[in-house]
Amino acid sequence: MKRKNCVISSYAYMIKNINYGSLLQYYALQTFLIKMGEEAYWLRYTLEERDGAMGKIKTAAKIMLHPVRYVRRSKCQQSYLTFIGRYLNVSGRIYATYEALEAQPPEADRYITGSDQVWGGVLKANYLCFVRDNSKKMAYAASFGRDEISREQMEAVKPWVRKFEKVSVREPSGISICKRMGVAAEEMTDPALLLEKEEYPADRRAAERDKAAVFCYFLNMDDAEEIHWPEIQEFAKQRGKTVKVAAVPHTERVISSSSLVYPSPEEWLGYYEKAEYIFTNTFHGTVFAIIFRKKFLVFLQEGKTKAQNGRLVSLLKKFDLENRFYHAGERVEEQMERPIDWNTAEKAVICARERAALFLKGEGGGEQQYGI
Repeated sequence: MKRKNCVISSYAYMIKNINYGSLLQYYALQTFLIKMGEEAYWLRYTLEERDGAMGKIKTAAKIMLHPVRYVRRSKCQQSYLTFIGRYLNVSGRIYATYEALEAQPPEADRYITGSDQVWGGVLKANYLCFVRDNSKKMAYAASFGRDEISREQMEAVKPWVRKFEKVSVREPSGISICKRMGVAAEEMTDPALLLEKEEYPADRRAAERDKAAVFCYFLNMDDAEEIHWPEIQEFAKQRGKTVKVAAVPHTERVISSSSLVYPSPEEWLGYYEKAEYIFTNTFHGTVFAIIFRKKFLVFLQEGKTKAQNGRLVSLLKKFDLENRFYHAGERVEEQMERPIDWNTAEKAVICARERAALFLKGEGGGEQQYGI
């Protein structure tokens, strides 16, 4: 009989935001588990909140100020739900509150939390606190989202993490954080890297129509200078290439609408597949550049989200690709055209997949260690 896995990840965040990585990392984990001969479904936990009168007023203001943007974004968000219905297994019930989840937990042989930034806060569901004590609990490539967490978070989550049968984290910094809790953790690769590019449902038609040889995916930016937009435009112009940028709430405020696209998840993958060059400042934007073997440059984030840069540094170091970071003062052309040693990267990917398979089968890792 196949083992049934219940996975809690970033569902609540994903259904309200445009974030391709949050969606596709789960698609990858589900697909990988099924390839291993197991069953998997995504726990639909929505953290539903009533917007109230003020929320409705804000929505109405957005529609009035930017009607075209609002319609395109709404259509894009709807494509996420279509993707879920088409490709993903989900829980039959939608849980809107933690109390409902705790009162009647979904049935499974094993519960998994991860990947993405599931441990970026103190949300009890993401630490599987609703799971009965006699049930198996595992963290796969869970991320704290930063190199350090506060003492308050540490004290709150420590007893929860100690109840896991096995823990793996996505970044080396997560191992250090877990160690300070008295928990032995392993480093595991992000689920997205567990699949080959052919295993993703890419739709190339939009990218072919736009002839988007240069594709950009940026998050958490307030100014186009943060990603050196004029240099990217000049880079594309000198090559006679069209540049397109995936529109997300921050990006669409600072990039001209003529350069923006609002792709479905399948179309987003298609843009990656058809592009010759990728510019990004995001973790999963970088992951998919590696998956599709593209020439790419990575900008470090600035301001409030600069604490998230550690995961980018860790990722590129792991695959011996540190030369893909953008360096101010050097011409973009020279940086982008630096050779990439894909053989070394491929060996690292294969090794990561083998370790992931062992871990998910229950054959990797050791016993939890407490008392620190």
